[in-house]
Amino acid sequence: MLLFLVACGAEQPEKPEVNLIPYDYEEVVPEPVTLDFVGTIATIADLPLGLDDSWRESTVSGSFTYDLTMDDTSGDILRGDYRHHRNGSFTLNVADLVVTGTSSPTVEIENLDPDTFRFLDQAIRGTFGAESMQVDGTDHQDLTVSFAVTDSSGAAFRDDALPAQFPMLDIVHYPHTFAVEDDGGTLLLQLTELRQTGP
Repeated sequence: MLLFLVACGAEQPEKPEVNLIPYDYEEVVPEPVTLDFVGTIATIADLPLGLDDSWRESTVSGSFTYDLTMDDTSGDILRGDYRHHRNGSFTLNVADLVVTGTSSPTVEIENLDPDTFRFLDQAIRGTFGAESMQVDGTDHQDLTVSFAVTDSSGAAFRDDALPAQFPMLDIVHYPHTFAVEDDGGTLLLQLTELRQTGP
């Protein structure tokens, strides 16, 4: 029947117009994670940052920032090694000084039993340029920072990815070490508060 109508020149129904609306695809990039902390100076060995033992037990504050888009370079499914080349940061307000880190810290994740998070920062020189930690805006080439917190139950991490929501904010219940070192000596800090402010 259809062939007969076409052959006789019968009009065919018009096809409705389809308007294709262009779709602008925009990739959603997660914001860096920032952890603010408050604590005290637990130990002063020698004269780190020029500080003597009279500053022991004084209050400190600051922050860590890491970037969720960094690649894992470890090659181990239980250990993540995230060497930043942008968007990382560290700050420490101690005594009357302001310590700032580089934009290129290293964050390590261990999804073992126990689970461990590490934040490491120091002067760098590599593919993406040279950068130093600073004290009151002045480069401090020999300054290093290391922070590690551990969940002995092994329940903090499900894998070795950087956590978008930090699982160990109740810091007083998790064993941790926090060292600030330079050629003058070592500060050991004990945290009393840790809170996530971004994203």
